[in-house]
Amino acid sequence: MRVDDEFQALLDDASLERLDDERSPIFGIFADGRLALTNAAWDRFAAENGAPELPREWPLGRNVYEAIPGELEPFYREGWEWAGESGHPWSHSYECSSADVYRRYRMTTYPMGGSEGLLVVNSLVVDAPRPEGRGPGTSPRDEYRQADGSTVQCSHCRRTMHVATGRWDLVPEWVQRWPDHARGTLCDVCAVYHYYEEARRTPVAH
Repeated sequence: MRVDDEFQALLDDASLERLDDERSPIFGIFADGRLALTNAAWDRFAAENGAPELPREWPLGRNVYEAIPGELEPFYREGWEWAGESGHPWSHSYECSSADVYRRYRMTTYPMGGSEGLLVVNSLVVDAPRPEGRGPGTSPRDEYRQADGSTVQCSHCRRTMHVATGRWDLVPEWVQRWPDHARGTLCDVCAVYHYYEEARRTPVAH
């Protein structure tokens, strides 16, 4: 476990031990978003999913908002601020899939020390191989390229917009690695999920 001394003061030794034994990836942040804690499962998930360098690239003190796509930042900022100010846990579900495996997590944020810090627990809900075989829209093709050569991909579910129809398709190769010249936005469904009042103003590429 990695833990900032100031954040550690918000927890007792027994709690720290339990958090490090927890199988779910857990991280802690200060109210301003600075990374303050990661447990063993957080590091292990990074290593098992092709990013063993993550603990080095994300030292304690680095701000987690740097890792959140701009279109999703207001959602997380509002949720985390609400948890700190209200004193109540805040939860939501999100997808964290690879090209071969569909994963869905439930993120629950717990306020710590009043509004000083937040503990974020990522509980696995679904972990299943993607169905074999590929139907329409499941391999990179020219019909996903805009006139300027870019692609439009949802930053949350990672589906890619089909230019001619406006349909959002899953392209497995582009889940593992964003395509060149990709532009992040939110698809219609994720916009409604994350921004109820803003959904009608979601950017649409033409």
